[in-house]
Amino acid sequence: MGHLGGTQALLRGLGTDGERGLSKNALAVNSGALVYQAAKDKEERDRERAEKKNQKRWPWGKGAGQGASPRHDPSNADEDGKDDQIAKVLEPSSDVLNASVDERRRVYGPNLLPKRPSKSLLYLMWLALKDKVLVLLSIAAVISLALGLFQDFGTPRPPGEAPVDWVEGVAIMVAIAIVVIVGSLNDWQKERQFKQLNDKKEERGVKIIRDGVECFIDSKEVVVGDVALLEPGEVVPCDGVFLSGQHVRCDEAGATGESDAMRKLSYEECMELIKRGM
Repeated sequence: MGHLGGTQALLRGLGTDGERGLSKNALAVNSGALVYQAAKDKEERDRERAEKKNQKRWPWGKGAGQGASPRHDPSNADEDGKDDQIAKVLEPSSDVLNASVDERRRVYGPNLLPKRPSKSLLYLMWLALKDKVLVLLSIAAVISLALGLFQDFGTPRPPGEAPVDWVEGVAIMVAIAIVVIVGSLNDWQKERQFKQLNDKKEERGVKIIRDGVECFIDSKEVVVGDVALLEPGEVVPCDGVFLSGQHVRCDEAGATGESDAMRKLSYEECMELIKRGM
């Protein structure tokens, strides 16, 4: 932090303020799709205005002079300049101080923890088939089916006796299939319910400062540069730099395994302690 110039230099680099948070320019909507649509609407309005002006100037139609061909049409003469203007509008802002919330989310990503991919139903079935008891039953079913088929169709049978020795092997296979399907379906439903509970648990609000105004938003909407206000008992919504506070301690047992609450100090307080030699 010292090589960066301290907390104030970090705040300037992120385009935010320690007391007011993100500026009003950063809170403006700057989505590429919206900007492109607004530029296209402006282009259509300018083109309609130019066509009306040409109709008033040449009520009898376009002759061999101005407006007779697309190269003489004043509305088409400015199309290249308008296209350049649209391209310039679509370019992201080079000034980080005016970087919008959408640009920050696009560059740094959303405030979400990576989720573990859920297991598919076929994968759960495969895990169920790897059970030792089911493996032994599968081997026994194959052997029983092979012997039953051999006895029914490979050896002469007394007249009037039905070939039903293969039924035992098939019955064992059907029982194995039922156990695998029922068990994997139960595990799949439990995993879906567990995922829904985790999603609901992550839905929590956080109080932040934007343009000097305190607002309450979802923790998923926090972007780089936001200044969060924490109260006792709250969960820290994201990784960040501690700016100021009094006797702040955090429970980091879930992240580091440390059972004791860790005290948090600002950069200025840390530098002051270093100067004192503590």
